[in-house]
Amino acid sequence: MAVEGRGAEEGGGVRVAYLTLYNALFASLWASVLFAVAVAAAEGGAPAAYEAAEARSRWVQTLTLLEVVHSAI
Repeated sequence: MAVEGRGAEEGGGVRVAYLTLYNALFASLWASVLFAVAVAAAEGGAPAAYEAAEARSRWVQTLTLLEVVHSAI
């Protein structure tokens, strides 16, 4: 019985580490979108900001499909 508890704790540590890494990665990706928008808006206004953010934010949103995997964890 104690072996089962130990395995669950180890698996929990891996899960927490993975989810922490995932959240840190996505925080940095969204920060890069914000930075690109801020720089483009300062240089060229709203149209430039949209153009700078469109592709990057589309990819970040596409990668958030991993949330489906997290619901299974």
